[in-house]
Amino acid sequence: MTAILALALKDLTLLLRNRATLFFTFVWPLLMAIGFGLMFGGGGGDKA
Repeated sequence: MTAILALALKDLTLLLRNRATLFFTFVWPLLMAIGFGLMFGGGGGDKA
């Protein structure tokens, strides 16, 4: 169990050290979701 935690901590420090990796891991998917939501999100409106 300790080896798994040590490996996870090592991977987390490598992830946090690189700004490009942080961008493509957290920011880019959020921007893509917002973009697709705006493109395909139809306004709803009254269909009746």
